[in-house]
Amino acid sequence: MKRLRALSTICISAMLCSGAADAQGFPAGCFVRDYSPEHLATHPEQGIAGLRMLFDTADLTVSIVAVTSYGGQALRDGVPGRLLIANALCDSDGRCDIPCNGGGFWLHRDEGETILIRTDGARVAERTCDPDASGTDLVEVPGEVTTYRLTRVPLESC
Repeated sequence: MKRLRALSTICISAMLCSGAADAQGFPAGCFVRDYSPEHLATHPEQGIAGLRMLFDTADLTVSIVAVTSYGGQALRDGVPGRLLIANALCDSDGRCDIPCNGGGFWLHRDEGETILIRTDGARVAERTCDPDASGTDLVEVPGEVTTYRLTRVPLESC
């Protein structure tokens, strides 16, 4: 729990006002996607090595943490192997916008214990709302949509 609180403090919890992303409501808990070293070795153009989203139903917030790989947009943007964060504000349709012109993503429910995040541009950076902070985009290929499937894990994993 201490680690979760520390992560929440680091990430400065983001607002997520997305009740209508699906009929089941706002997801609760920690959702994660980590790519294996083998996967990243066979996809050197991929810039995101891991993604964590911590959802809190009490105030409909989400904290986003991305770990960058050593390739793709992370390498292009000069942030390989970094821990980057973002906050998002969402509407009732599940469109989530990152303040300070950070782009956004769509929140979708999936089957079972997974959610889908689809983005056409969502900036993660060392500090939120700092235009000078080093960062990158969750989009793997500019101009295309990138989809991440995240799986619910125990809170301790966030």
